[in-house]
Amino acid sequence: QVMLAAIFGKIAPKLWMDMDGDKTVEAYGSIRDIPPEHTDFLSACELCVETDSHIFMHACYDPDLALEKQSIEDLLWKSLRDEIPEPHMSGKRAIVGHTSQKNGKVFDAGHIVCIDTFCCGGGWLTAMDVHSGELWQANRDGGLKQKRIER
Repeated sequence: QVMLAAIFGKIAPKLWMDMDGDKTVEAYGSIRDIPPEHTDFLSACELCVETDSHIFMHACYDPDLALEKQSIEDLLWKSLRDEIPEPHMSGKRAIVGHTSQKNGKVFDAGHIVCIDTFCCGGGWLTAMDVHSGELWQANRDGGLKQKRIER
């Protein structure tokens, strides 16, 4: 979202660069080299995805609002450090990121699970099978871990 805002003139590109956008631009060559197909794809992405059993979003949610009524601020920027929300009105388990767990451990409050394990800061990149609780983690040094969230 920040990249799109910078490309389409909604924010100063420097704001994106200060958020490590410079690494993305470097991979493309320049900001003008980012293909329209890439920005079209990103523009079409959903901010929240719902399955029969789970909801997925970048950051957080308002427990009392239907998913289609959630604010962009909550979905993209609300930190779990500010407040752990109550279970969502849908009753579905939420899988989120954004609130980095610098200890490398997935945060599991039962109704909400945060799989951001500080990859951007040198921690672990985490993937999770939401049905089995199985986790896979990798770090920049090639380290690998596999485990299961116990409930």
